[in-house]
Amino acid sequence: MNWKRLLVAVVVIVVLAAGGFAHNAAMREEFLPKPVSTEWTCAAKGNTGEVIRMGMTIGAAVDLMDDAWWGPTLVPPGQAPFFMLVERSYPGGIIVPSYLVLFLEQPERIAGTLGAALLTWGVYRVASRWLILFGRRRFAFLILVGGLWALLWQAALPSLFPASVEFAVIGWVIPGLVANHFERQGVVLTTGALVLVTVLLGWAGRIWVLG
Repeated sequence: MNWKRLLVAVVVIVVLAAGGFAHNAAMREEFLPKPVSTEWTCAAKGNTGEVIRMGMTIGAAVDLMDDAWWGPTLVPPGQAPFFMLVERSYPGGIIVPSYLVLFLEQPERIAGTLGAALLTWGVYRVASRWLILFGRRRFAFLILVGGLWALLWQAALPSLFPASVEFAVIGWVIPGLVANHFERQGVVLTTGALVLVTVLLGWAGRIWVLG
């Protein structure tokens, strides 16, 4: 690593955005709850804590040194650790599978809803190049655009493509909810979790009725 000497004139305060110390065994032992090991971390290799130490030596204030963004990892023999995301995935929100399970016998409508969600997500990705969309703004934008796509799908497409009636979108907010999770955790992961939970709910409902 190439270090350069830099003189900074400070008027009020300086914040060093230096990353963490996930790959510094000594600092993990000093600050983090036990047990600790650098062999478990999936953090960037550059998170070695040197800049934090440099700041501390000249009296810089630090906080939350005993906290982190925790998550489970797997360490296969002879391989690098990887972060477990599957068990943390969301199937498009809590209410989405409950709606989709009602239409398991109408897969065209489920496909149409996922298509509207993809279009909503695509509009967001384009709009975010010029608009500041994050947090609640992003969520509200996706819900609004998803509702507009559902309205357009219902009002305009049947006159242009009569077959699109079978692919009618489910609900007004479902496309936006799914698109929100597309952005947060990816299309493949969200779709897989959504399909899995919806199918399991369908099976559970049939077992309940038969029982």
